[in-house]
Amino acid sequence: MNSIRIKILEELIDNKDTFLEIEELSRISGISNEILSDHLSKLNDIGIVDIKKGNIKKYKLNMKDKRVLALNMIENLEFIRKSS
Repeated sequence: MNSIRIKILEELIDNKDTFLEIEELSRISGISNEILSDHLSKLNDIGIVDIKKGNIKKYKLNMKDKRVLALNMIENLEFIRKSS
């Protein structure tokens, strides 16, 4: 997995309870909309990202996916480690 996708996943983990528009993800990640769209599509294809379709697509992690749950646990453990 490349560093762009890792950055996207980090931002989605930080906002795991919220569907985010691509513009918002672009702003907080510093990644262009075009690159985000490509990577989010691939992450959706493998079940890691959910897409809420409407006038504007919104993205969030699929918290039912075991890989996402594992990433979330790692993030929580890292937070605890840094807080200690």
